[in-house]
Amino acid sequence: MSSLFVEPIASEEVLRRGAAPEDLELVARFTSEHRRCEALAWRGVVRRELGNDCKIGYDEWGAPTVDTVGRYISISHCDKFVAVLISDRPCGVDIESCNRNFERVASRYMSQTEMVLSEDKDWAAMVWSAKEALYKLHRKGGIDFLKDIKVVSYDTTSQLIKALLPNAECVEVEIEKRGDYIIALTL
Repeated sequence: MSSLFVEPIASEEVLRRGAAPEDLELVARFTSEHRRCEALAWRGVVRRELGNDCKIGYDEWGAPTVDTVGRYISISHCDKFVAVLISDRPCGVDIESCNRNFERVASRYMSQTEMVLSEDKDWAAMVWSAKEALYKLHRKGGIDFLKDIKVVSYDTTSQLIKALLPNAECVEVEIEKRGDYIIALTL
């Protein structure tokens, strides 16, 4: 079972009110207010859903983990939102604003074959988000989005991207558009 939470990032004042002491201690080291808000927002969602006593840590690749047996998390944030995916199996999520200029750098993460799989105006953003979610699912370093993660198909009806990971495993990524945002999730 998996649950996706996409929520606006509240003000730091509001986020601090409900924050766990260890979360406040963590964000005290951040100089950027926006970064403090992102961290407090996603940690607040995790604690609300898994309990305030849930311990949040990080694996060797810097991905967030929880000590709740049989539960996995993946998080993402962009300018105004956090996305938190909580699942009973390893997972990956990404959220991106379509207002970013993905086309400008698409050749760094998309092959020519991938570029022509869809004519959707947000295709470059969808591929970036899918590859980010797959990177988080894979949980290993040294991944080159262009060479190591290959998008092989896209179904416009189901909004599913199929991609190959470096180990040749074929994985599906669900794509969802919410306004000017793309959300990609994979289990």
